[in-house]
Amino acid sequence: MGLDLPRDELHERIHERIKKMLSQGFEDEVCGLLKKYPSDTKSLQSVGYKQMVAYLRKEITLSQCHDEIALRTRQLAKRQLTWFRNQLDVTWFHPLVDRNLIYDFINKIATV
Repeated sequence: MGLDLPRDELHERIHERIKKMLSQGFEDEVCGLLKKYPSDTKSLQSVGYKQMVAYLRKEITLSQCHDEIALRTRQLAKRQLTWFRNQLDVTWFHPLVDRNLIYDFINKIATV
């Protein structure tokens, strides 16, 4: 079973999540990590952290940071969906619209 949102809805959720991260202190979190670890640490090269490091180094603006995080997150989501669609036998559902179908699907599997 997989949960799949329409692309425009997924993109909107990505942007909202980034805004929330930024408003809840993501910049301070990355600053704290940079005091403990070098910026080339593997975990600081992941989506979001790498862009925030570039912002803190004044290589990009905060707006560019947000846009770059959004782009890289969309690309990651697309790669993940492509992998699942090509590797596994998945029944896809919209997480909000198909709630009853999801419950029916889970109950069907649980009784097998």
